[in-house]
Amino acid sequence: MAFLGIMTVIFLVFLMIYTMGQGQKEREAFKAKANQKEYLEKHGFFSESRPFNYISGIPGYQQKQALFVMADNNSLKFLDKNDNMFTLPISDVNFYSIKGDLKTITEFVGGKKQGVGTTMVTEGVFGTAAAMKGNKQPLSNVKTVDERRTIINADIDGENTFVFFHKGDLYNYLLERIPQKEQSFLTMQKA
Repeated sequence: MAFLGIMTVIFLVFLMIYTMGQGQKEREAFKAKANQKEYLEKHGFFSESRPFNYISGIPGYQQKQALFVMADNNSLKFLDKNDNMFTLPISDVNFYSIKGDLKTITEFVGGKKQGVGTTMVTEGVFGTAAAMKGNKQPLSNVKTVDERRTIINADIDGENTFVFFHKGDLYNYLLERIPQKEQSFLTMQKA
């Protein structure tokens, strides 16, 4: 009986420590989100702005980092975690586009496939349920791999420059904010 009491106390102490840790993580996440909102507002960004995975192209910016991007009526603004902000007038943006592939990969895990003959013998000896169990299909795991790049072509410091971002998230954002600069839209306008 004493053993059961000790185990109960240990379990309750463990549960209390675990719960306190979870509460601490939630408080830290809330504080980080509040700090991010304050940081964005300090630089004139919308509080709901989110970072995009920058690759290269903006002079003076470290390659391969997360940048906050905001499009307003007159400009595209890029902000890094070190308070560096680059403003690109919309009039200097020639176009933006998306290139690359969005792939779906199906991985088969486990299961086995039996031939028709083996299935018929199993069914005859052990019944239909046994044959179906023995001929189960492999489980599949479907993954989406985004190999696309968002490309912004702009005149930066008097040079025709290409700015690259990973994936299509920024492309979708730009499509909402400045659809008139999308490459296929510009092509249609010139025709």
